[in-house]
Amino acid sequence: MIRNPILMVRGTIPPIVELDTESSCAYIRFSWAKVAKTVQRSFSGPLVAIDYDQSNGVVGVELVGVIEVSIARLLAIAKVKPSGVDLNKTRYVSPRVPERDLVNV
Repeated sequence: MIRNPILMVRGTIPPIVELDTESSCAYIRFSWAKVAKTVQRSFSGPLVAIDYDQSNGVVGVELVGVIEVSIARLLAIAKVKPSGVDLNKTRYVSPRVPERDLVNV
């Protein structure tokens, strides 16, 4: 039995990392689709929850208890590997920025 395998996320746009330093949380957004379900993954370290859309596509990954912020580190902790996405274009934003200000920027 494989425990907590790497989750491959297919995408075409760079992820947006929403940071909440007051609560030590990070949300890696891969899509603006509506969340249909959330699945918690068990690891030592930060709490990790994966949000899925109706088609089982990954909308985002939430990490609670984050002490270091870099896209590579956050994805390694969550055991998520994006495919077809240029991580060098990742944007880091406050979760307080309205969605309309983040789309197509």
